[in-house]
Amino acid sequence: MSSPTLATERLTYAPASHMLNSSRATGRQFGTTVTEPMEVKADLSPRERRFRRGSAGVVQLGGESVNSKSSAQAVGEESRFTWLIKRCLTGLLRLEQDEPAVLQVTRVHGRDWPAQAESMAGLLRLNDLEMCLRDVVRNGVPGDFLEAGVWRGGASILAKAVLDELGEQDRVVWLADSFEGLPKPDREAFPLDALDLSEFEELRVSLDDVKANFARYGLLDDRIRFIRGWFRDTLHDAPVTSLSVLRLDGDYYESTFYALDALYDKIQIGGYVIVDDYALPACKEAVDDFRKSRGIRSPLHSIDWTGVRWRVGDKK
Repeated sequence: MSSPTLATERLTYAPASHMLNSSRATGRQFGTTVTEPMEVKADLSPRERRFRRGSAGVVQLGGESVNSKSSAQAVGEESRFTWLIKRCLTGLLRLEQDEPAVLQVTRVHGRDWPAQAESMAGLLRLNDLEMCLRDVVRNGVPGDFLEAGVWRGGASILAKAVLDELGEQDRVVWLADSFEGLPKPDREAFPLDALDLSEFEELRVSLDDVKANFARYGLLDDRIRFIRGWFRDTLHDAPVTSLSVLRLDGDYYESTFYALDALYDKIQIGGYVIVDDYALPACKEAVDDFRKSRGIRSPLHSIDWTGVRWRVGDKK
């Protein structure tokens, strides 16, 4: 199937002063320096997609250039609180002390599996998530937040922090995950799922560990709800009635398509679908197939080298 054309949101890399204070942030892994603008390349192997180093940058959202310090500022304003919490969740705040071998630019773009941080999404994708949450609140779009595929819970921790700060006490944060890692791919039913992530211990995070991470940030309460199990077994019958933001991080075709099929009709008009792994061919195909099957014409917007999102329009 031919892929849809992404909206013309061009990602270019340029130095962000607050990210280049360290002499380690040189971008030498790309054979250049971060002072030289460079187009995002998505033609990386699955392993490179997870581990290759990136660089600090400027992202254009809706035609407006926004420094990587805060793409959230494109719609609404990040606060000092959310600025800080995102750097804690990504490990950027203490990166030189805790993981000295990791470049800051790697973590900005979410190109590694952090040893300690709660999120591997990177700063740009967390900025964009905050933007989406602030946008639905500002525009009165009803519904909860749900993340399908949560790892250590970092993106959902940010969602809870933003909603709390905005006084949104009626919105629930749902976390759907096996809390046992990823399943072995069902290649007979889903032949595109060639990548097998089921054996990676780094991806197995227990429910108790995720709860402990929420508690560490003072954000664990009865508005945090967990849906435990494989998506194919749990999401269609999940007690979720209305969503304003759906974030998908399932990696596989199967996981991505099941989540969209189960949850898309619960997203309110004006809400957002965020896909973390669009750079992975199987995930991309699942998104493209689902959008085609539903006749979805809302443009896909690039977040960074792998994340995309679209805003839900009229479904009639």
